[in-house]
Amino acid sequence: ETWPTIKPTTSKPLFSLYDALGRPDNFTIRGTFRSRAEGIANGFRPAPFPRDEFANMLFGSIFAEYDTGQKVKIGGELLDARSYFQKNNSVVSALDVNAFELTQAYLNFDLSDVAGDGSKSSLTAGRFTKDVGSRRYMSRQQLRNNTNAYTCVSFDWKGAC
Repeated sequence: ETWPTIKPTTSKPLFSLYDALGRPDNFTIRGTFRSRAEGIANGFRPAPFPRDEFANMLFGSIFAEYDTGQKVKIGGELLDARSYFQKNNSVVSALDVNAFELTQAYLNFDLSDVAGDGSKSSLTAGRFTKDVGSRRYMSRQQLRNNTNAYTCVSFDWKGAC
């Protein structure tokens, strides 16, 4: 007898929000979920605090953007980061836990027609995350359980190539 084999299969999801909305071309929605276990052993901590720790970190986000068709986009994102099983006085902090935050809420205006010459430009106002250049100056965090968001106005321009 051979060892049992597992055959990968694809199945249709039980519920698809995109299908329920009628598969609109002007609406984008995506989400992420991540679970990870983190541990630290013999950490440098003063006496009554735990030196060995374990935590289960859960991270989830949902992003949605609606294109009005009039060169205006409305976007938003909710983020939820939680931690379980850590001891009292743990090193787990607000860098790791951020329960249910509105990370992004913005209006984006396409101003490409104003600049002309085949260039692209846009004006974004509200609260949003942003990557600039090689992500050294300003970036959206990729590994942490929460992220940096900025409440401001941003003008982006890219010349015609």
